[in-house]
Formats: sequence, structure tokens, C-alpha cells
Amino acid sequence: RADQLSLTAELGSEAPGHNDVWPSDIYFYLNDVLLGMWTSPGDFGGTKGALNPEWWNSNMNQYGLLKCITVNHEGSFIDGVRISDVCIDQFKLDEHVPIRFRFEVPKEAEHVGGLTIYGRSFGNYGQDIRMKLEYSPVKAAQ
Repeated sequence: RADQLSLTAELGSEAPGHNDVWPSDIYFYLNDVLLGMWTSPGDFGGTKGALNPEWWNSNMNQYGLLKCITVNHEGSFIDGVRISDVCIDQFKLDEHVPIRFRFEVPKEAEHVGGLTIYGRSFGNYGQDIRMKLEYSPVKAAQ
């Protein structure tokens, strides 16, 4: 039985060049179900990302913020703050159910500031998108 699914990623807005004050409403979906939204405050630059390669232009975005999206039996959370009542039980996850996670900035969002996803060789955190599924054994019927 799936108890908790967590996804961590370094995220930021996407502006022309970079702009530290460039809000963007990033929506999170699991298997096409909206979990909730977080507003990225900007597309950060000015200070080089710790992991960016030498060839990465200093006029471009440099790093994001590490965000953790969690879905469990109590609801959906970003960095421990509830973003919706959608809980993991709704997905009936087992070995036959694919897990599809989507990030989106809808064109009708209040802040349409784009989206940058950093990987292990860019930004400040040295990781690709990480997904972790925690589960407990299903008790056999007696």
C-alpha cells in the first residue's frame, strides 16, 4: 500500500535573461490530478549557480529553490505546507499503475512567469528530479 510519494526538484521561474522578481505560478499534477500550486518568486541570476558549467552564460538564470512536493494519507504538501486535500489513497498506486508527475505554468495563471527545472549539473543542489515512494505491506485477507 502506497503511504507517501515525495518529489524534490530545483525550480525557478523563466524570464528573458534573468529577473529575481519574476513570479510564476507552478502547478503540480500526479497522474493528471492537480495536487496544488506554488508561486516561484523569481528567475534567479546575478550570482553564478554553484554547479553551472563554465560555458553557461552569466546573463542567464543561474539557480532555483529546492522544493519538496509530498502526497500522503493526510493530503498534498510543498515543503511541509498543505497545498490541497488530495491524498495518496485517491491514486490506488500499485505495481500496475504508472506514476506520471507534471509541472505546468498554465497560460491562464495569475503569474505566468515560466518554469526552469535544474538538474544535477546546474543550479545549486546537484541533483536531478528525485521521486521517493514509501509503502507498507498489504495484510492478507483471512
